[in-house]
Amino acid sequence: MRSHILKQTSYAETIENLKAYQKLLINEVGDIFKFPNLSSNQFIALRKNIELGFVSSVLAEWEYQAVFAYGRKHIYQEYFPLIVDYVKNVAIPRKSFDYGSKISCFYVFPPLYYQNTIYSFFVNIFEKPLFKHFNSEHNVLEQEIMSKVAAYFRKQNKYGPEKISVAILDAQFLVIGISGLLTPFLRSFISIHQQDADFVEKMFIVEAREILQQILASYFAEQQPEPFICFDREQDKLIILSCLSQDLWLDFLERMSA
Repeated sequence: MRSHILKQTSYAETIENLKAYQKLLINEVGDIFKFPNLSSNQFIALRKNIELGFVSSVLAEWEYQAVFAYGRKHIYQEYFPLIVDYVKNVAIPRKSFDYGSKISCFYVFPPLYYQNTIYSFFVNIFEKPLFKHFNSEHNVLEQEIMSKVAAYFRKQNKYGPEKISVAILDAQFLVIGISGLLTPFLRSFISIHQQDADFVEKMFIVEAREILQQILASYFAEQQPEPFICFDREQDKLIILSCLSQDLWLDFLERMSA
């Protein structure tokens, strides 16, 4: 499948192939859990070793009323942990095989609402740069951002990350993947003091938010959208996702919910 999906000269053609491939995976989730159609709109962007996806579904009138008038959870929210478990154990290994590169880090962000739409992002970070030839005009800026991120965490924690991936996707989104933030002391500390592990996680999320604000204000726009940030302490990986400006973010949501 890799030869069909990824070895395309056209970025648009590759995106369309991946949308079709992703749709098959989403439909399979629906079939397994006996869900209705989980996604009616999709967005996928690629750069270097990062794949960013957006899945959304416009709510039917009865779903809209159930959520906003009666405070019920949408089925995607209700069964989100099960869906993530399926993605982790089935979809990610399959995609790693089909793309021809292991996914070293992934995250499915919990679903949110915008008007009559429920939506979610997913980020996959591969071990090698499968999409390096796409959107290469951002390479210099990505390298500069990478240096700023590394310097920031060295200054804050006296210990630099082992690996950083930075990608500007479709001149609209910024994704930063960071591995190896836990010092040997912190790793030992949270293994012994489990009650303090949440504090360490929150500390890295606060730091991620601060460096992201600096980057967005310096290079993109002062009016910033709310970012998506997660830290997986078991794998010692931090993922930061943000649109490059509030205006771009609102335009994107409008397009996806139309």
